[in-house]
Amino acid sequence: MDVWACICRRSPFIDVGAAGLTLRDTAGAITTEFSGTGAVFHTDVEVQGTATCPTVHTTLLRALDNQGVVLTNSTGTICMQTQESGDCKIPQDLSVGNVAASSVNVSGIATCPTVHTTLLRALDNQGVVITNATGTICMQTQETGDCLIPQDLSVSNVVASSVSINGSDVVALLDQREPAFTVTAPLLKTTTAGGYSLGINPSSAVTAAAFAVGGFRILEDTADLLKFQILDTGGTNRWQNAAVMA
Repeated sequence: MDVWACICRRSPFIDVGAAGLTLRDTAGAITTEFSGTGAVFHTDVEVQGTATCPTVHTTLLRALDNQGVVLTNSTGTICMQTQESGDCKIPQDLSVGNVAASSVNVSGIATCPTVHTTLLRALDNQGVVITNATGTICMQTQETGDCLIPQDLSVSNVVASSVSINGSDVVALLDQREPAFTVTAPLLKTTTAGGYSLGINPSSAVTAAAFAVGGFRILEDTADLLKFQILDTGGTNRWQNAAVMA
């Protein structure tokens, strides 16, 4: 049966020419072209079994059903699977040179030298966790909106509305501080974890115009006269000389 007879019967036919093998539909339109350099499909292709092709050049991979488009390795382990929601699931580790996307969701580990983004959103209440190479947590976001830094923090400058240490506001602590001062003998300033204390150095000699203990005092308010006085609590409430030494 010749070609024109096939066309008249409106049946698909095979056209063999110098350029290669051509498949046409009942209207005579080319559906597939086979040549020495490859094959070109002008319509959809459905393969019931397995299609083996070293390289696929395409602008679209469309899933047949809600299982999505699945990419596996040679052993059948799923490396990537499209979702009905439009997301792309990567159950294994992801290693890329650069990521540019509105959002990235990786169930395994994503390895990327540099990430440029305007948002890092936690997947659950564990927050966003930043660790060093050994897995030690350096920073972790909290559900309250706080940021937990369990290790030391080294910065050149800190700007904050408030800073607390062990639950105490730093500004309030600074307001309670004693101004810097120095003392001279026989006074002694002692610094402890609780603050500063001021006392008399027990190894120093005390020089003063008077020394009082309760209702008794030793006074030298007149040159070359040392007075021993007691406090008259009976009525005058005045110091009275008990003895005077010249």
